[in-house]
Amino acid sequence: MYMIAFMLTYYLTFNILQGGFYIIEKIYSIFSIPLIVLTDEIDLPQPKPFNLKYEIIIACFLTAIIYYGQLLWGMKNYQKHMLDVYKGNFIDIPPRTAFKSARLISQHAHYPGYCLAYLGFGYITMGNILFIIIIIFRVIFKNLFLVEQIAKVVIPILVIYLSKCILIWFLSKTFFLQRHGETIGLNNLRSFFVFAYFNFFFDCFLGIVSCGLRVTKATIAAILFFPRLDYCIFGRTLEKMDSGFISYVSFIHMECLHTHPVLVYYCSLVNDKIDKRYEYLRSNKREMRHTEMYTYTRRQRAIFRWWLAYTLIRNIHLVQLRKYQVINLQLPSAESFNEFLERKVFNRFQTTTSTKVALTKSQANLPTGGIVNSNTIIRNQTTTCTSLLLGVDEHDERKPSF
Repeated sequence: MYMIAFMLTYYLTFNILQGGFYIIEKIYSIFSIPLIVLTDEIDLPQPKPFNLKYEIIIACFLTAIIYYGQLLWGMKNYQKHMLDVYKGNFIDIPPRTAFKSARLISQHAHYPGYCLAYLGFGYITMGNILFIIIIIFRVIFKNLFLVEQIAKVVIPILVIYLSKCILIWFLSKTFFLQRHGETIGLNNLRSFFVFAYFNFFFDCFLGIVSCGLRVTKATIAAILFFPRLDYCIFGRTLEKMDSGFISYVSFIHMECLHTHPVLVYYCSLVNDKIDKRYEYLRSNKREMRHTEMYTYTRRQRAIFRWWLAYTLIRNIHLVQLRKYQVINLQLPSAESFNEFLERKVFNRFQTTTSTKVALTKSQANLPTGGIVNSNTIIRNQTTTCTSLLLGVDEHDERKPSF
C-alpha cells in the first residue's frame, strides 16, 4: 500500500511538471478574456507558458517533499499502533468494542481506496495552495510598499500578544507560584485574583487575535495532515464522523485479529498437534483394533479438554470477569458529614470515657503504696498506656487535623 502511495506521488509530481505550463497558459487566457471584452484600453501581455515556471517547480517539489515525509511518518505510526493493539493499549485509536462487526468489516474494505484517494486529492490541493502562496510572496516582494502596509498592522498586534504571554509566564513562574513554578501552590493569592480580574477585560480584545491564530493553525494542520488517515481532524469526541480515520482503525483491528503473533503461534501449535495425531492414527490404523482406537481417541480428547479447562481457570483476565469477583467488588462510597462527626467526635468521646472508667478500676486494685507500675498498665490497658506515655507535644501531634 505504501509503495503504491510513493509511486503515485512520484507520478503526480512529474506529470504536473510536464503539463502544468500548458494548464497555466489556458487558465490565464480564460481569465483575461472578460477583461479584454469589457475594456479595450487595458494592454495585457500575451500569455506565455513559461511565465510561472519557477513557481510551479518549487510548488511541486515542496509538495512532494512534504508528502514523502508524511508517508514515512504514517508508516512509523502504523507500526506503533499495531504494537499497541497487540499489547491491548487503545490510547491513540478507539477499541474494537466501540464498533459493530459489520461496520468493522465494511470500513476495512474501504481503506485501500480511501488511502490513495486522500493522497491524490490532498497532493493536488496542497500543490495549488503552495503555488498561490508563492505567487503572493512574489508579488509582495516586488512591491515593497505592500509589505510596509501589512507590517504596520500585523507587527504591533503580534508584539502586544507576545509581550503579554511572556509577562504572564514570568509572573506565574516568579511571583504567583511557590518554589519558582515547581509546585502548583499559589504564593500571592490576592494579587493573583486582582491580576486575573484586570486581565479578563484585556483578553476579551486579545482573544480575537488568538482566535485568528487558532483558525490559521487548524487550517495549516488540516492541509498538512490531509493524506494521513491515522490522524483525525475532528478530535477524539467526533472521531466517528471521520470516515477515513474509521477505515484506518478498522484496518488496524482486522490486521490485529488475523496477524497477532501469540494467536498465530498458538493456532500453529494446535494445528501441528492435530496433524501429528491424525498421522499417528492413520499409520497405526491397521495394527490397532477398533476398540483400542476408540479408547485412544477418547483419552486424548479428555486430556486436551482438561488442559483447556486448566488454561481457562488460570487465565488472569477471565478471573476478573467472573460473577463472584464482580459481586464482591465494592466501590468506595462518599462519607456524609453526619457520619464524619459520628466517627470523629462521638466515637472518640465514648472511647475516652471507657478508658477513664477502666483506669479508675485498675487504680482501685493497686496496692496501698499507690505507685502505678508501667508493666501493670501495659498488661491491663494497652491503649491507656499509649496515652499515658505520650507527652504534651506528642499529644498535639496525634490530634486530627480537619
